[in-house]
Amino acid sequence: MKIVYIILATFLIAFVTSAFFELDFFSKNPVRYFLLVLLIVIELAVGFFYIKSEIKQPGGM
Repeated sequence: MKIVYIILATFLIAFVTSAFFELDFFSKNPVRYFLLVLLIVIELAVGFFYIKSEIKQPGGM
């Protein structure tokens, strides 16, 4: 059940971060836009590696 919570939290954080695309501060500047995309990718990667480490632990599932 812990893995489900990790997946939900990861996607919730990525979704909330993607809401910043609606702000002109981020959407008008290509560098800020790219950095925001990079942040979302990093958030998803961290969630993936955290799930991977939970599965590899003895008794992780």
